[in-house]
Parts: sequence; C-alpha cells; structure tokens
Amino acid sequence: MRKRKASVLLAGVLLAAALMSGCGQSVQQAKAQGDPQPALYHGDWSVADPDAVSFAAQPAEGGFWRIPAGGSQQIVLEVPAAGEYTLLLHYATDEDVMLRSVLSVQLAGQECMTQLHSIWRDETKDYGADRYGNQTPPTQVTVDEPVSEFVIDQSQIARTPFLFELPAGSAQLTLSSEDVGLRVYGVELVRAEPTPGYAEYRQAQGEGPDGADRIVIEGENYSVKSDSSIRAGAERSASLSPYDYTCLLLNVLDGGAYSTAGQKVQYSFTVENAGYYDLAFHYRQNSKEGLPVYQNIRIDGRSLFAEMESMPFPYTGVEYANAVLTADGEPAGIWLEAGEHTLLLEADGTPLQEAVDRIDAVMEQLSAIGLEMKKLAGTQADSNRTWDVESYLPGVLDQLAACEEELWDIYALLGEMQDAQPAAALGVKQAAGNLEKILERPEKIPGKLSLLSEGSGSATQLLADQIDKLNGQSLTIDAIYLQSEPFDQKENAGFFTELADDVKRFFYALMLKDDAGSEEKTLEVWVNRPVQYMEVLQTMADTDFTPKTGIKVRFSLMPSEQRIVLSNATDMAPDVVMGLATNTPFDLGLRGAVCDLTQFEGFAELMEEYNPESITPYILGDQVFGLTETQDFYVLFYRTDILEQLGLEPPRTWEDVRDLMPVLQRNSMNFYLQLSGYTGTKPLYSTAPFLMQAGGGIYAEGDATRTGINSAASLAGFETLTDLYRLYSVQPTVSSFYNNFRYGQIPLGVGSFSDYVKIKNAAPEIADKWAVALAPGVEDENGVIHNGTTGASSACAIMSGSEMQQESWEFLQWWLSAEVQTTFGNTLQTTYGPEYLWNSANIEAFSQLNFPKEDREVILEQWSQMKEINRHPALYAVERELSNAWQKVVDENTPARIALDEAAANVDREFRRKLAEFGYLDAEGNVLTAYEYVPAQQILESLSDEKD
Repeated sequence: MRKRKASVLLAGVLLAAALMSGCGQSVQQAKAQGDPQPALYHGDWSVADPDAVSFAAQPAEGGFWRIPAGGSQQIVLEVPAAGEYTLLLHYATDEDVMLRSVLSVQLAGQECMTQLHSIWRDETKDYGADRYGNQTPPTQVTVDEPVSEFVIDQSQIARTPFLFELPAGSAQLTLSSEDVGLRVYGVELVRAEPTPGYAEYRQAQGEGPDGADRIVIEGENYSVKSDSSIRAGAERSASLSPYDYTCLLLNVLDGGAYSTAGQKVQYSFTVENAGYYDLAFHYRQNSKEGLPVYQNIRIDGRSLFAEMESMPFPYTGVEYANAVLTADGEPAGIWLEAGEHTLLLEADGTPLQEAVDRIDAVMEQLSAIGLEMKKLAGTQADSNRTWDVESYLPGVLDQLAACEEELWDIYALLGEMQDAQPAAALGVKQAAGNLEKILERPEKIPGKLSLLSEGSGSATQLLADQIDKLNGQSLTIDAIYLQSEPFDQKENAGFFTELADDVKRFFYALMLKDDAGSEEKTLEVWVNRPVQYMEVLQTMADTDFTPKTGIKVRFSLMPSEQRIVLSNATDMAPDVVMGLATNTPFDLGLRGAVCDLTQFEGFAELMEEYNPESITPYILGDQVFGLTETQDFYVLFYRTDILEQLGLEPPRTWEDVRDLMPVLQRNSMNFYLQLSGYTGTKPLYSTAPFLMQAGGGIYAEGDATRTGINSAASLAGFETLTDLYRLYSVQPTVSSFYNNFRYGQIPLGVGSFSDYVKIKNAAPEIADKWAVALAPGVEDENGVIHNGTTGASSACAIMSGSEMQQESWEFLQWWLSAEVQTTFGNTLQTTYGPEYLWNSANIEAFSQLNFPKEDREVILEQWSQMKEINRHPALYAVERELSNAWQKVVDENTPARIALDEAAANVDREFRRKLAEFGYLDAEGNVLTAYEYVPAQQILESLSDEKD
C-alpha cells in the first residue's frame, strides 16, 4: 500500500513539475515567428547573370516551341565567340512529372541528358488531421508555370551546369524528349564564368547596414518543390517548432523524402528593412556518419558567391544542430533589398563526385578481372586448387594491388571531409580489405571470387553499395533563419524539458479516449505492408469509403502472417487481411479460416476488371479464398546501348538466348534468370514456367496424387532450363541483377517488378539506355511463342470468424475497384516518390497508373500470357524437388530424366500424405473425396450462369 501511495505521489510531483514548466511549448517556440511569409508559386530556380547571357532564343512573342513525347525541336543559337557556355532552359511539361523523365540536349556534337521537372506544391498549408488529431500531409498539386533551370548531366550527383565547348558562329541546338511532352519558352546561352568568392561579392556590393529583421522560415513551409514526394514530416520533439505533446504536427522538411541530388525546395519570404542578413539552419543529418551532405543555396534564383555552392551539413546523429553560412570561418552576410524574395535549396553532391567516379572506375576494373578469372577457372572453381595466375593473366596482381592502393586513397579523400575514419565510407575500407586478403594468397584467387566480384560481400558489391550511399543527400530541416544578430539558437531541448514533456504525454495518453476504438461496429483490417501504405489507406477510407457506406474502418500493421494463425486460434482475428503472400489464402482456406468469396454478390462483376488467372492460386475445388491486390511481372530487361554495340536483338525465345550466349561470353558478359538470384531453394516461379511453356505442367492429368513434372513435355522444358546453365554458362549466382545490369556486366535478363523499380529510379546514368520486352518463351510448330509466367504477388481475404463479413466484402469491392486502385497508386507516388510504384492487379487501374507508355504496354501484354499454378496441399514439395533436381543436373551432372524421376517419386509420396491428412484419402490411399483442379474461368462462367 505504501508503495502504491509513493508511486501516486511521485507521479503527482512529476505532473506538477511538467505543468509548471510549461513544456507544452517547445524550445523552438521561443524563436520569433514573424508574419506569415508570402507564397511565390513559380519555378525561377535558376536565373542567369544578365551580363553573362550571350544569346537568347525565343519563339514568336507569347508563344513557345512544342515538343511532343518522343519528338524533338531544332533551335539555332548564335555564338558570339568561341569558348565554354552553359544553357538555361525555360520550359513547362504537358503532364505532371512523377517518374524520372529526361531531355536530350545536343549542341555542336555534344550531348547531355538533363532531368525534367514539374513544379509541385502542397494544395494547402491548412493541414488536415487523422482520427487521433495528428496532422496529415496535404494533397500535392502542380503549378502551371515555366521552370527555369540550367542543363545539368542527370547521371551525376554534381549539380553544376554542363559545359558546352562552342566555336564562334551559328550552332544548332536539338532538344528531344523521350516520354513527356513539353513547351519550351526560351533558351539562354550563358558564358561559363566562375562564381565570385564572398570577399569579391562583398566588395562589389559595397557597404550597407545590418538587416534589422529577424526572419524565421519553417522547414515545412516551402512554396514550391521539384518533386511531389518532397514533403513535410511530423516529429514529436520539444526541440522543434511547431510542437504539441498531445499530437503529431507537421514541423520539418522530411529528410527521408528530400534526399536525392538535384531535388529542390523553394521558400518565399519578405524583407521589411534592407540590409545584410546572415543565413542559418536548424537541421538534422543522420544518413552519413562521418560525412557531410551538401546543399546549393540560391537567393532569387542566383548563387551570389561561391560559398553558397555545396554548403556542407555535417553528420549530427539523432540530435539537431545549427549550421551557419560562412566564409573564412565568419558568417557571410547576404544583402537583401526590402520586398519579396525566394530562397532555394538544392541537394548537391559536387564534392563527392570525384570519389564516386574513382570508385566506379575501380569497380569496373575489378569486375573485368573477376570475369577473366571465371573464364580461366570456370564457374565452379575448386577453392583448394592453386593457380599461377600471372602466367595466365600477366599483370593481374599489379592491377589488384593498384586497385587496393586507389581504394585507400579514396578512403583518405573522404576522410578529409568531416571525420578521418567516416563510417559512411566503410564499404571502401572493406573492399580494400578484401583485395588485401586476396593478394596474401594470389595462387588461390580463382577460388576466391566471393571476395572479388561475386556475392553480397564481394569487393564489387561493397563498392556498388558505397556509391549508392554516397549518392544520398538526406537532410531534415526544422527552420531557416535570416538575421544580422549573432546566431545563438539552442539546438536541442534540455533533459528536464524532455522529461517533463514525456510525463505530460504519459498522463495525456492515460486520459485519451480512442474514439475509433469506442465504435461498436468498426471493420478491423490488418495490412502486411509498410506504414506509408497504411496511412494512405486510412485517409482514403476515412474520406471516401466511410462517408459512402457508413462503415468505419481501422487499419493495423501486420508485421508477420503468423499473427493471423495465432489470432484465429484465440478468436481475436481481424475482419479483413491485406498484403498476403500468394500461398496464404489457400492455406487458410484449406483450414476453414477464410471465407469463400464466390458466395458474395458481385464477385463475378468485380473479376471483370482482373485477369481470371490471377485467382488461380486461391482456388480449392469451386471455392475462391482470396483476391489479388498486386501482380508481379517477369519481362526481359535489356541494355539498348550494349545490344546495339554487339549487334544483337532482344531474344524472343530460349533458342535465341542460346544463340546470343557465345557473343556475350566473348565480351565478358552474361544473361540473367530469376533462378540465379537465389542461393538456396529455387522458387517455383523461377522453374515451373519452363515446364509450362513447353506444354508440360505440375500435375498429372486427372490424378491429384501424382505430379506431372516428369512427363515428356515437362522434361523438355526442364532441359531447356538446365542446358542454359550447363551448356551455355548462364551465371548461376547473381547477388544483384540491378547492379550487374546497371554496370553492363549482365546487359539483359528476365527481371521482376522490384528490378524495374530499382532500375527506373536508382540508375539515372542509364535512363535512356534500357528497355523492356516480353520474356523469352518456347516456339511451337505453328510459330506461336508460349512465354507465360506466373504473376500473382499479394492477396486479400475475409476471415471466416468475422461478424462483419458483408461489410468486409463491401470494403473489398471498394478497395479493389479500378477507381480506388488508381487513386491509391497515384497518391502513393505523389506523396512518397516515384519509387512507390503500385503494380495493381486491376487491369483497368494499371492502364491508368504512371508507368511509361511503352513499358506499360509490354507489361500488359506479358500479363495477358500469365499462367498461374493451382495450389495443392503439398505444392511446397514440388518447389523443393524441382530445385533439388536443378542442382543435381547443373552441379552434379545427373541426367535430367533421372533427376526428375527421383523428384517425381518424392513429390507423389508427399502428395498422398497431405491428401490423407486433409481427408481426401484414407489410410490405404483410397479416394474419399476427389481433389479437383478447377480452372478460374470455369468458376466465373458458372457464377454467370447462376445469375442468368
């Protein structure tokens, strides 16, 4: 009893201290907020010095040059004198740019690929709130105004204008756009001149008074931005402003979204009194330990002095810090006239470009050495054998030693930027260590390719990951300050302030009544996806589904599908589950845990928007236990530039792949199959399509106790697969198709949706050098190519124990409709970035999502050939045994017929055991209930017949 009284007394004391401290106010609330700043919605991101403009090309007054998607425009420029020039473009895109789009700029035999942008802004700064009072990001909209920016090589993290070396006289400029139409309002030819240093700027500006204003610009209060995904973030910290301990407020520029070189945010502000103003930032940089990130700063579109270019923001960890724009260690005052101004920040990586280029060169050299070693020793080199590598590859040891020395030099270079041993450059150090180990035993090098060029821990993979790390420029900004007085803003709230605030929040949480939880009828939906997806879902349901139906919905994250089994056993299951793996609805339905969806009105009508094959994995008899949310696709990725150099065409059949393998091998290149991405058990989706394309299949005809993987047709398909590895040397293990494709080591292969997202968004240097085509297949005697693959990716289902099954079905009808799927996909991208592509299984919705037209047509055509696999209680055995058979044939040279017969015997035994377990066979193997594979189309047709 005394302990309880003491606890209550202590809590009361802490609460009183919290209330007396007034810590609901943040430390940052002490800063002067000033009047609301004006919002200047324009895209004058770069403005040229009028004295440096040598020639300006403009169409007829009030007009523009129109460049359609896939089209081009020629413009004649007059160059007054030979020299180096930059180009400033004034343009507007015809459509909202969410995916990376580039413009080809050709001038005097020189070409630069520059990125195109739309001007984006928040629809409102009057932020909405969710059911808990937390502010939610606003809708993103575009501004129909021209963008003004210099032509910059989009493959570089250095954000410096591209230099054109031009002779005097007329020069033809050609602008070509691949995937987006645009209107060009003008082009300025600008002499390349160095930006003056601060001392020169100050001397030219002259004397003047210190600014009398104190201007505070909140990080989240940007006017416009270059990407829809750049957004305000909400953090619960008394160190930030605005802040409220009772809820989350949008109070920072989110570094998770503002993280890529070339991204821009523009703020607008008003100066009441002209004068010199110092510029300071309250920020956090926790992405590069031991290294800074960099920002270019422009006032009214111009970097006024060199110190405004590549301003460093050192690593801060989890805390916030202050950074002041300085010159020679002293604050660099900026002269601002009275009136409205803009301040633009651009994520920049110029100081890191040299290190990235040198790492890239080393990586290419190591990859080439690794391929030569593989030619020497084969793909399965004996780790115990010794080699005199110098006699086979003269000079290779010197090359490796030079690469090691170069990596240590690069590591030292990066160490000069902030910390002598930057953790963010650890990949360079580890790669150098790998080479050091290799050179200790050079006679073993061919057997140690895992240290050199193959696998996740190889030197080449470590360097590829390091480049990605260096490319990132993540920066979170709480506030920006313009003032002339010494900057002494406190960086972080004190310990007692944070403690008192935690106490207030604790007691507030105890008193908080969850309005959503108090509802008698709330649909519980578990989502097996990241929190960003759930947040968009909750907002859409609250603003669209609930008002239309009156059904309240609460979404919860489901970190593991095991929770479904446990919750079902304890009668605490949700009503609906989303984001399930392809096999889960069948497994749950087999055990009576989820509903047969064909019983609900409108099932057949909803399926009209989907490929019937997509529900095949969820069928048991004539019941369907799930619906497909997203579909994967397996298409051919190929480097257009490399295939053109080699004189090759994209293969249409596996015979074509066999024909091009010698050419690839002669050039130290290879082909990729999904199977190569796995070192253990090979997934069924990577082996079964070969059997089905050849006319074979997984199951014996009319007999659920036997498999069909050892039929004559299946054998032919399986041999096609194994021969590609055994006879034509397709690389059996590829740690990252994305990296190998990006760097040209594997210029073509069959990849998936995840590969597409990576290549599309994280390989800007090959943006115009790759394409997709239909996956290769098997050509029959009539000339028809069978290239079907699987496709179902994730599913949703209704739990059989739900007391709201009809409401659950209404929710699924809403969620899976074309309109909602389209809105969800577009909202994801505008809110979180182009990498958040939504591969909706709804064909109509996918046709409207933001995929490039040519790619979308290929994907839809591949989907039309989709061939899914009916489930069996023991289908896992087929996956395991096909994988084992492949390994026996490829690694042990076992004949394919013997390997498949052994696999089939094991599968048949497991088929019978599982069918007996679920009551389809008795103990003697006699059929009690027929287990049938019913085609999806047959189920849908029967539903239509019943309705008629």
